[in-house]
Amino acid sequence: MLPAPLEILPEAEPDTTSSPLPSLERWLRERAGSGAGTALSLIGIGIDHFREVNAALGRRGADRLLSDIAGRLQAAAAAGDAEAPAGASPDGQPCDGPLPCVTQLAGPTFAVVVSDPPPGLDLLATAERLRRALDQPVPSPIGPMWLTATVGVVQHHGPVQADRLVGEVDAAVAAAKRYRRGGVLQLERDRHAPPAEHLRLRADLQAALGTDQLSVAYQPVLSLDHTQVQGVEALVRWQHPTAGLLLPSQFLPSLSSSPLATALTGHVLDRALAQRRRWQDEGLVNDEFTVAVNVRAGELSGALEQLVAEALERHGVAPRALQLELSQATVRQEAAVTARTATALRALGVQLALDGAGTAAAPLTDLLAWPADVLKIDRSLSERVGTDHVAAAVVAAMVTVAQSLGLGLVAKGVETAPTAEALRELAVPSGQGCLWSPPLSAADAHTWLAEYRLAAGR
Repeated sequence: MLPAPLEILPEAEPDTTSSPLPSLERWLRERAGSGAGTALSLIGIGIDHFREVNAALGRRGADRLLSDIAGRLQAAAAAGDAEAPAGASPDGQPCDGPLPCVTQLAGPTFAVVVSDPPPGLDLLATAERLRRALDQPVPSPIGPMWLTATVGVVQHHGPVQADRLVGEVDAAVAAAKRYRRGGVLQLERDRHAPPAEHLRLRADLQAALGTDQLSVAYQPVLSLDHTQVQGVEALVRWQHPTAGLLLPSQFLPSLSSSPLATALTGHVLDRALAQRRRWQDEGLVNDEFTVAVNVRAGELSGALEQLVAEALERHGVAPRALQLELSQATVRQEAAVTARTATALRALGVQLALDGAGTAAAPLTDLLAWPADVLKIDRSLSERVGTDHVAAAVVAAMVTVAQSLGLGLVAKGVETAPTAEALRELAVPSGQGCLWSPPLSAADAHTWLAEYRLAAGR
């Protein structure tokens, strides 16, 4: 069965732009009038940190720079299509060739449209070639500028509105920047929700706060010599009324830059500290037992400091029993705010943990912005340490750094006994993973802690 032709539904209001490139919306309307094809792919290209360029060059200088960038993208698009004319011509004439066409969204974001892509076209390779168009410096009145671009890719079949396509290519670029600035990411619906789904999830989560839809699971952290349970990591779970059980990776991206992120962290913090207090009152844990709660970009402000201080006081938990865990991606995204927040939180006496340590994209210099008490080795590194000498060497170096700085070190994602043994041989002191226990409900964690104490004779 042949796929249905792509139908671009035109907008009521015409688009106006002073750019020499056609706007994406205008191109889509013109495409609708000329007979749509069966498929459409869009490559969104967002220039990174362009506010700094605006500040340095002024509006007119920045616009001229964008014109130069547009020319490079047009040349890169044309170079990849040996069969047919590609994109707008360098003098800004409308796109006439079947693929690809360089258009512009708002500001420093471009969209390259690939209409009816031929069989065998590697869309991600095309996106990478366009990203590399900025590998060389761009001339400017204050000297050559080295810029980077982050690229998001969207593919569509079937009828779709022009404004929805524009929104999705914007969302693809935003998702790519959250994942890794300067990289390429394809927006896949099973991993990255479209904008309308983000809005629905936010509305549903707002209604779920304070109800039993939201729960907290606890995964134990143990010393690798099996002498003690050192703490737990608190992980939120959402029993959605129609979508079923949702894990954090399935709904947290929808909360980016939303006040709901802080409200959700407050909910998890309150539940986790209340449970920590209960376990201590029952004699299951000692004063050194920690509970780790994850925080994310957008929450690093005075509101978080107040939230933490009030929760600790409300539940009578010592500050050192709380770890606030931040991913290294967030540290790099919000470096200045992170450093200020870290100083305030440390003044409260809470511990700081740095997640994802040891990967190529996570240098230990991030400790300058988030001066952690604990490093958490990324699971992608932990699971290879017994079979990959490079992974083992990286972990050994992290052990040395942690010992030199007096930091705790926890290996995440420990799934097998050989992995645990390899980590022990490298002198990694602690680990967490399904080898010992998956994340547990509060009731199951209570049973697990009681059984562990009994088995240890404590």
